[in-house]
This record gives sequence, C-alpha cells and structure tokens, in this order.
Amino acid sequence: MMFDDKFVDWLTNIMYDHILVLGKNDTGHKLYTSDNPLVRQPHKVHPFLGNAGIGSPGIELAMPLSSETTLIFMERTHFASWAKWDRKVVSLKPGHVQYYNSLQVKGCDRQVYCASDDFDVAREFCRRWPARCAEERRRVVVE
Repeated sequence: MMFDDKFVDWLTNIMYDHILVLGKNDTGHKLYTSDNPLVRQPHKVHPFLGNAGIGSPGIELAMPLSSETTLIFMERTHFASWAKWDRKVVSLKPGHVQYYNSLQVKGCDRQVYCASDDFDVAREFCRRWPARCAEERRRVVVE
C-alpha cells in the first residue's frame, strides 16, 4: 500500500485535515512505546460502526517519538476546542502521560517499552484486564 500513490495521497489528506499537536513530556514519568506504536482511540460511539478508522469522527491517534515527545492527531470536528493548538507544542501533564501510556499498553501486540523501569501503568492495566495481557490470548481469528 505504501507504494500506491492514490492510497498515500488519500491517507495524507486525511491526516493533514486532523489537528496535530506535539506533546512535550516534562513530567517525572517517561512515555511508553510498543511493538504497535501508532495507537487509536475513538471518542464517538456508534451502534454499528467502531469509529476507530483514521478518518472516523472523534478519532484520536498518538505516536510516541521519544520518551519526552508524542505526536497527537485529533479529528477536527470532535476536537474543535483544540484547534488553537493545531501544529503547536503543548506540555503534557502527568494524567496525559498516564493516558497515552495506557493507550500503548492497550494497543500493543506483545511488548511495551519504556526508557526507565516505570511500568506502573502497564502493571495496573494487566491487573485490571488480565485476559488482555495473557501471552496465550487469541490475537487473530480465522474462520
């Protein structure tokens, strides 16, 4: 797909239309990354659609660049109040770091990485949802 010019143009236009914020982490905790670092969080509920696509209403995408920075893409209509920070750097608060770290744990396939031994968010996630953290969990269903 990455060599399909039409697909790349389509994807680029969708991403360009989102609000883009660079989150700067100056808290005492490091941002996680994982084996699946681009995470998606839908914020609008639809009875039939998952709304987790990159162009879905209410979608938020985040991708850590380092322990101190993360790219955050937000669908423009749902996150209209964030438009004033579009293409700007914002300071992350500890709650934001915990939130984005939890998205990394939720979205990973097998592994979460951190620059320091600060895996409290991952441990709490696995304590609350042990089936999501089990090594033998089903990742793909083929019928």
